Amino acid sequence: MAQLEFIDKFVCLQFKNGMKLCGECFTIDPVTSSVVLITKKNSNLMVEVVLSHDLIDIQVMDIEHLNRAEYLQFKEVFLRKLFPEQHQFTSEDLLKRKNKLYQLLELNRLPVSVQDNGILSVVNGIAIIEPPYTVDTCRSANTIVLDRVMRIVETCQNSYEM
Repeated sequence: MAQLEFIDKFVCLQFKNGMKLCGECFTIDPVTSSVVLITKKNSNLMVEVVLSHDLIDIQVMDIEHLNRAEYLQFKEVFLRKLFPEQHQFTSEDLLKRKNKLYQLLELNRLPVSVQDNGILSVVNGIAIIEPPYTVDTCRSANTIVLDRVMRIVETCQNSYEM
């Protein structure tokens, strides 16, 4: 199945049980071939994920959306919810966050140093914390050290509300 031919098109899905579902194909998972479909029910747009093992056929319909702008707006909102924008920090904010985290790590008796690029090196490089110094930017191959560092970073995050 050439999956790209269906994306952003109005399609009808035929199921093994004889049912049909029509809507705009948002995307198709390249691994599982599951279809993410935007459908309209009771004048509300919604996202439905259809597993590929339930499908018999996908057909592109030769009709235009009644309200293409409505679908585009829905997709934009949906994508913003899926992938929220990352908060942008000023260099002053990053410096404050780094210093506060540095102090908290020292208070918890973890050896910490600052590398030239602003990365915090914890326990002699076993763990690192990259800017903007959040739980998501903690890295380590040692899961025990990583867990401890992440809990400290989370405590710090909660105190200055990211």
